[in-house]
Amino acid sequence: LSLLPPRPIAEALEVGCAEGVFTKMLSASVETLTGIDSSPTALGRARRALTGIPRVDLQQMDIGQQNPNGRFDLIVASEVLYYLGSNEQIAGVGQRMLDWLNPGGYLLLCHMRTQVDEEGGFPVPRWTPKHPGASTVHGIFDGFARLERLNEIVHPLYRVSLYRLRAGGISQPSGSGMG
Repeated sequence: LSLLPPRPIAEALEVGCAEGVFTKMLSASVETLTGIDSSPTALGRARRALTGIPRVDLQQMDIGQQNPNGRFDLIVASEVLYYLGSNEQIAGVGQRMLDWLNPGGYLLLCHMRTQVDEEGGFPVPRWTPKHPGASTVHGIFDGFARLERLNEIVHPLYRVSLYRLRAGGISQPSGSGMG
């Protein structure tokens, strides 16, 4: 939350809102918030946790296959993009995410630093799939010419990066919704 841009944020999207813990904190900093997750169980828990917060809309969605409606001033993706699979899949969804941003919009990423791609990173628990960490995921976004990294926090366990869509950074969404 400390990296959020200082300007008022009208429309925000949280990708992978899970049970709504961060969603509840983020909702106090934005006018409207759409939280998406692929798990109906997590969304049910999020709905209970967010009862009484009318400016939050929760939707079941698989970002690997679907696009949310509208454009956003802020997109937050925390601990989710590395589950998409290959670097190519992460990059494909990442490029589509940029199309969801309003001109000058912000993207906030937070991912675990793992031993998969960083010496000294967190060992991925055996019950989760072996996946890349923050170094790989954020490195993919660092390579997007349409994005400018504004700020970053690097902790021994995680990395948080704030980006802004560069002027003229909007492209036309593809007709298939698959970018």
